[in-house]
Amino acid sequence: MNNCVLLVKMFAGGFNVNNIGHEIIDYYLPDDSDEYHIFVPPYGNVSNQKDIGPILLLEKTSVSYILRVVAVIKNHSIDDSNFGLVKYDGKPLTQILFSEEEKEDEVNEFQLSTFKCKKTDYYKTRDLDLFIIPANKADGPFSKDNRATLIEQFKEKYKGATLIELKDKKPWHNISYVEDDSSDYEIINRKILKKATNNSIHDVANGSTGSLEYDQDNLLKYIDKEYDENAVTSFFYSLLKEKPDLAKKFVAFITKNKDKGEIVKLKKQELALTKNQILINRYINASKRKCKSLETHLKAIEKLKKEDRLSEAKLSKINDQNTIPFEKGIIDLFVETKESFIVIENKIKSDLNGKNVNSDGEEVSQLSKYDQYLSLIAGEKQRYLFVFAPDYNSDFLIDRNLSANFRKIEYSEIYSFFKEELSSELSTGGVWNNKYLLFLNTLKKHSISLEDEMLIRFKNAIKN
Repeated sequence: MNNCVLLVKMFAGGFNVNNIGHEIIDYYLPDDSDEYHIFVPPYGNVSNQKDIGPILLLEKTSVSYILRVVAVIKNHSIDDSNFGLVKYDGKPLTQILFSEEEKEDEVNEFQLSTFKCKKTDYYKTRDLDLFIIPANKADGPFSKDNRATLIEQFKEKYKGATLIELKDKKPWHNISYVEDDSSDYEIINRKILKKATNNSIHDVANGSTGSLEYDQDNLLKYIDKEYDENAVTSFFYSLLKEKPDLAKKFVAFITKNKDKGEIVKLKKQELALTKNQILINRYINASKRKCKSLETHLKAIEKLKKEDRLSEAKLSKINDQNTIPFEKGIIDLFVETKESFIVIENKIKSDLNGKNVNSDGEEVSQLSKYDQYLSLIAGEKQRYLFVFAPDYNSDFLIDRNLSANFRKIEYSEIYSFFKEELSSELSTGGVWNNKYLLFLNTLKKHSISLEDEMLIRFKNAIKN
């Protein structure tokens, strides 16, 4: 009998926002050591009922639900180390990971789900381009059709990479077990473990933390707004407002050169409601306060309609009971050209707001109301919806029923555009003498992988 394979989804959960992403330590050897320490995400300890064999460390990609295999641990043991003796660049692991007040409790918690292994049993697999996608669920956003769409997105994004499709349906969050008698076990053993641990193909892991060029001076870093979506959005807005020709080129770039028209309107924090919708909302809210019953409320609505004070077409957008106001939304960047309307939602650390699963089992979000807003105002003009997202946080599953032209755009793509377009503006007088270089450095910081993002935090935690 073989032991089951433990699948660990790295950097999974909201603790990435303020934490250094403790799993980054899984990649690096401590000072003067030949043993790695492998942390399982804290939102789920490893079951003591399981006999754990190989461990796969997985990292999310920009394609929802598809995970990259970044490391394989062949043999391991329970980590019973004194973490105060485990050091990185001379600093004890306990000081890097935990605050002073929570140190004891959190160290005890992590020690329940921590492994260690010799460096000769640890294989980094990022360069092997191995990816997995879990099995279909019966319904919900990960339906058969959505899964097929995601696989197509993967093939376009990661040309030539290997995608391993798991067969067994199982709960999946931060950790999952592949039993040794399952079809998935045979698939993983044949397509991942044997390939990853073949020393003729792949070397054992490198323990160096290396250096990164992404953590450069930029204005937002020094005012602690580097991850503030509103601040970064303001950077975009100010630059595009200042340079109309650049704004026109940028619109052509994000719409794939389909829109070359003059910009009529450029706004940030635009309210996604028509004037009629705002009027309807005011009436409904006032009516709910004044009317003693639903019956009197509906009579008041009918009276308003008969007096023709509101458009029948706009009133029909309210549900049959006419009792639910339109849900407002604030658009980060709103652009109108002579040819189109463009909505840009800028994301840094957060996910899409208002996400839920509708009656058809499809995931919808704040983009749905922006889509509706565009349908009400655009007329014959083209409609576009874009989500700007850092490379380390672009794993969004999007409502497939959007009628506007939709695209997710990663920051690395945006950075490349502005780097080329602003090349003549860059001076050699130092970073603080050039706001354009500050802007580019901000974009560059968010154009990195999740691993590099966590490594920057890790190195800063050691330094500080």
